[in-house]
Amino acid sequence: MSAALQLSGVSKSFGGLKVIDDVSFDVRRGSRTALIGPNGAGKSTIFNLVSGVYPIDAGRIVAQGHDITHMSVAKRVAHGVARSFQNIRLMPHLSTIENVMLGEHRYSSPFALARGVKASENARAALADAGLGTYPGQVVADLPYGIQKRIEVVRAIMARPSILLLDEPAAGLNSAETI
Repeated sequence: MSAALQLSGVSKSFGGLKVIDDVSFDVRRGSRTALIGPNGAGKSTIFNLVSGVYPIDAGRIVAQGHDITHMSVAKRVAHGVARSFQNIRLMPHLSTIENVMLGEHRYSSPFALARGVKASENARAALADAGLGTYPGQVVADLPYGIQKRIEVVRAIMARPSILLLDEPAAGLNSAETI
């Protein structure tokens, strides 16, 4: 089975500090793979490199057989890469449903008004599937941290990714919230 994600010789420095040095690994299609290490080991940095938040200094990143090393974030999403963040990056002034709908933006046409209705229906269904169906109209800034973390994961899933990166999805959650 071919790799869904390949990192080959990836390196990243910030100023004189080399935080990622010649990292290589493959993630098999259909697998669930964890990146494990102590705080400061570079796990979030690798996620930021794969998703395009940071450019790499050296090496190559391949997703679903496409070299995404120098692609924009939007093109990486189009190639099936989606993620959540260790520190929540929802739009705090928007409602839950609006935040979730943002995850589906690559499937929306600016010329098709009806797609907005369909996107809203898809977002409501995804929230319901995640046990969050009672929050669609609420502004996310007014919701508890644990609910916000779950909304961010639902938003990432709405992009229909083939590669879903979850950066510390249970950080800051209690045991009941992680189920």
